[in-house]
Amino acid sequence: MNWSSRVECIETESKSIPKEIGVYEIQGRIDSEKYTRRYVGMTDDLNRRFLEHLSDKEPNLELKKFLKNKKSFFRYSITKTVNMAKDIEKGLYEIHNHTYNDLNHPPSGSGGCLTVTVIEKNP
Repeated sequence: MNWSSRVECIETESKSIPKEIGVYEIQGRIDSEKYTRRYVGMTDDLNRRFLEHLSDKEPNLELKKFLKNKKSFFRYSITKTVNMAKDIEKGLYEIHNHTYNDLNHPPSGSGGCLTVTVIEKNP
């Protein structure tokens, strides 16, 4: 999988997010070169989901507070199918500690990507 460039989590950046199926992460920044993984998700429309997270209707209160009070970033990887996105989401969820994912409702993917190796230039 290939990650997009990071996009700052502000509404005006929504124009750079495609209306495609994919998996995404919301990240915080530690410094100019280091980021923390805060949330992983999948969607059938990355642009719509980006805007939903930024709206007042975001149901995840901890994530909502983070997005409102901290500089945060969105990155994504387009997938061919919803099932592929679900599998990658579950794999990333199992591999990384995403601070704001609901531990009581883990991703529903098959787990087929639990052994995926991701090589990143800018994790």
